[in-house]
Amino acid sequence: MTDDDATGETADRPVRVVLVDDDEIIIVGLQGMLARHSDQVRVVGGALATEDVLTKALDLEADVVLLDTTLHETSGLELASELVAEKPPFRVVIFTEDNDERRLFEALRLGVSGYLLKSMSGLQLADHLVLVANGEVIVDPTMATRIAKRAAHMGDTQGWPGARPARGRHEQPAHRSPARRRRGDRQDPPSLDLPQARCQ
Repeated sequence: MTDDDATGETADRPVRVVLVDDDEIIIVGLQGMLARHSDQVRVVGGALATEDVLTKALDLEADVVLLDTTLHETSGLELASELVAEKPPFRVVIFTEDNDERRLFEALRLGVSGYLLKSMSGLQLADHLVLVANGEVIVDPTMATRIAKRAAHMGDTQGWPGARPARGRHEQPAHRSPARRRRGDRQDPPSLDLPQARCQ
């Protein structure tokens, strides 16, 4: 499905959303939150992270799959990467409490269509999902503002902190033990080739 197809298909009907998490209670809670905005979005189903999410989303004819980065059985970004790699007729959006810029950049590199924080209201989430379904790439406004302010005060020669790939919370660099890491050590960040994101 092309961007034009997505726009045409969702313009006159609610966006079809599939929720993915490893906790049914969270899925039910999100469903209830979005039910208040049924004129914009319709939750057509939920899937546990251990299920075949791709098949379920296809069967339910989803426009958007909404998933978290912090899943118990697998990494949410890993799951997002697997879904995007299949070039599905739906878009993948991260909905998380993780406001680490490195995770945001990593998600955008993988090709997700949105990175949103759970601090937003149900109405904001519904609005953003409509934009995503219609072809836009959305970054949470809180993160976008913070990144823009930092970028405005950085010199041309400074590396962008968010460009460095994120590591797990307990993961250490493979080439040096924690005891041997020196203060001030840093690597040059890789160049970025990211989709143009809309900051709401």
